[in-house]
Amino acid sequence: MKGILAILMVGIMVLAMITPAMSTDTSATVTDATSTYDCTATDITTQPDPVTPADGTVSYNLVVSDDNGDDTIPAGTWKAEVNFGAGLQTTTLTADAVNGDLQRTCTGTDSVPANTASGNYVVTFRLDAGSSICTKTVNVGEVMSISVMDMSFGAVNPGELDKPGKHVVTNTGNVKVKFVDTTPLGYDTTGDGITWENMAGSGTAAGETIADSQLTTNWAAATEIAVGGNADANFELDVPTGLKAGPYGGSTTFTPTKA
Repeated sequence: MKGILAILMVGIMVLAMITPAMSTDTSATVTDATSTYDCTATDITTQPDPVTPADGTVSYNLVVSDDNGDDTIPAGTWKAEVNFGAGLQTTTLTADAVNGDLQRTCTGTDSVPANTASGNYVVTFRLDAGSSICTKTVNVGEVMSISVMDMSFGAVNPGELDKPGKHVVTNTGNVKVKFVDTTPLGYDTTGDGITWENMAGSGTAAGETIADSQLTTNWAAATEIAVGGNADANFELDVPTGLKAGPYGGSTTFTPTKA
């Protein structure tokens, strides 16, 4: 039987895993003749979302304490400075009035650019344009995320061998990723980073199946995708003889691991 089969691999499942930021709750104090500056800055409250892409948020809290009981806490503009990799970012803090404990609390929030690399970043607090008053470390957590384009084999004939197709995999997170091959038998084994299912027929091909064993990929397990990079996951399809003509579809699951 000769016929034309329109085969489309659809419904790609993309698994994104997010590792929460670790807390680094340290602070620094510097004392001069009039005041003690107690610097705190919270960790990232919303991780950068590289998929959207969307910014994250960092929150700052600076407590200025008078240490001589004379209500000499400086007025002026308190600022937080940090470089998340795209240049110096300065945030003007909102200063509360001095409270009954002779303390002034200064707070503020700012953005963390999407695709900011994971790691620790030092925040410097200043009064006006003066020298550094104190510093605080904030942490950006790891975001492991990918996007995958659908794969189409187009129109094929029963009995056709080695029909090529490909998924394009893009690293949309902030760490390098790879796809683990747990056995020397190639991918599509339980626990592998790339697996796929049978392709089911629909319409005029309803009830027909192309087994997952008819699909293979030459993806090399040593392949790593850099942040913002992409790679082709090439597949080949062997079309069984005797199949009904019609559309067939299935899904591929990509499970990334930090490289």
